[in-house]
Amino acid sequence: MHRELSNVSAMTIPYDPAIAQQVVGGLILLALGGVLTSFVGRYRARVTTLRYSVWHSFFGSTITDPHLGSVEVRFGGNKVESLWYSTIRVTNDSARDITGLTLNITCDPDTHLLTARAVVSGSLNDLMLTTAYLSSAMDKKGELTSLAFTRRDFAVPVLNRGQTIEVYFLTTNTKNVQPFMTVGCDHEATRLRFAVAKPLYLGEPQQETAWIGSLMALIACWPIVVFVPSKPVAVAIAVLLGILALPVGVAVRKAFRFCIRLLG
Repeated sequence: MHRELSNVSAMTIPYDPAIAQQVVGGLILLALGGVLTSFVGRYRARVTTLRYSVWHSFFGSTITDPHLGSVEVRFGGNKVESLWYSTIRVTNDSARDITGLTLNITCDPDTHLLTARAVVSGSLNDLMLTTAYLSSAMDKKGELTSLAFTRRDFAVPVLNRGQTIEVYFLTTNTKNVQPFMTVGCDHEATRLRFAVAKPLYLGEPQQETAWIGSLMALIACWPIVVFVPSKPVAVAIAVLLGILALPVGVAVRKAFRFCIRLLG
């Protein structure tokens, strides 16, 4: 017995260069993955990206037609070449709350901003223009400067995660084309990114939500086919899941974003 234990203790594991190389390579990849994850996490924690989108609705334009006659559009008693209703939405999808934000909105040289109103979702108060902007938009005689027709600077006391800033404009374009508007800010560790306006369903992008809901319905169809003995009932349930794909997709997206905010 003692001799057998001595033989076992004397046994050594053979060295295989290929296995050792794979182990070392795996450890290196693991270390690089940890460093990259840490870097990305720190970067995302420092920089907050706010998405904004712009919508324009055409009201009418001043035209003169030899057959139909003349049509004139007026605002405040003054003739304008065209009239548009423009909406800007800025959404905080990050895991951070932002305080002391100044939102800068400008338009192209051929567009004039006639009126503007800004609100934050969940708040009963309108956003106010900044003091610096008001002093620049009006001269010493109390008359509006050119800045008043091409720019607005709104002071946003707080923009919590999940909240949206909505800014409504009445605009006119001297060349009778669609206005062009941009949004910016100089807030620390915050940047704005334009997002193409997409059709929404219950506040979520409709196409992406439909894909998510369809995938969830497809996954749910497998246990239904396996465990439901009646084929007509299984088909009816599958059809119902397909009909409810959009609401299911909305629920999944909102639940996922809620978990991300909790972890943030």
